[in-house]
Amino acid sequence: MCGCFPLFRIYGFEDRKGEATVEINLNEWCGEFLSKLEKVFGDALVFAGLQGSRGRGEAAADSDIDLVVVLAELTGRELELYSGIISSMPYSEKACGFICGAEELRAWSPSELFLLYHDTAPLYGSLGFITPASWKAAAEKALKDGACAIYHGCCHNRLYARDMETLSALYKAAFFTARVKHYCETGIFLKKVSELTPVAGGADLEILAGFDAFRNGEARAGDFDKLSDALAAWSSGVIKSS
Repeated sequence: MCGCFPLFRIYGFEDRKGEATVEINLNEWCGEFLSKLEKVFGDALVFAGLQGSRGRGEAAADSDIDLVVVLAELTGRELELYSGIISSMPYSEKACGFICGAEELRAWSPSELFLLYHDTAPLYGSLGFITPASWKAAAEKALKDGACAIYHGCCHNRLYARDMETLSALYKAAFFTARVKHYCETGIFLKKVSELTPVAGGADLEILAGFDAFRNGEARAGDFDKLSDALAAWSSGVIKSS
C-alpha cells in the first residue's frame, strides 16, 4: 500500500433521528479500492484521492464517497475497467467523483484546479504535477466564477422554481466559495466548516450558518425568501469586490 495512504478513523454515520443508517470503515474501503486500482491499472495509476465531506470528516448519513482518480491515459477502455472496480465495491451506490487523464488535467482551467488540488486528500500519488503558475490568480478567478454562478442561481430560483433543495445546493456552493474567499484574503486554505467558522465574520458567517442549517436539516421553508436574499446579497458583494 502506498505510504501516503492516510489513517481514517471509523465513522458511524447517523441520520437526523439519531438512528445509525450507514457505517463505513473508510480505511478499509479506501484500502480495498486502492488495491483494485493498482491491480487493474498498475503503473498507469497516477493519483487517487478522496474529496467532499467524507474526506473532510464532516459527512452525513447520505454523503457520497467522492473519489478523484487520475490515469496516465483515459479512453473508453479505462472507463469500462474503472466502472467494473466501482461496481465491485461495497456501498458502490455511494461512489461518485472525478476521473481524468493526466495530460488533460495538466491542461485544465487553473481556476477549477484550485479546489481540486486543495480539497483532495491524497490516497495514492500527488497532484503536484498540476501546479499552475499562480495559485493566487487561479483562486481569484475561482472566487469570481463561483460568486457569479451562485448569484445567478439564487435569483433564478427565488423568482421561478422556489425550490429549497436548489437553495440548499447553492448554500453548499457558497461554503466552497467562502473557502476560496478566505484563501484570497489570507493565503490560507481551510477545508472544514469548523475551521472556517471561527475566523469568519459578518456576511461570511451568516452564509456559513445558513449552510450549517441546511446540512443539519434545520432550514425552514418559511425562511426561503430570507435565506435567498441573504445569499444573493453575499454573492453580489463578492462579485463587486473581487
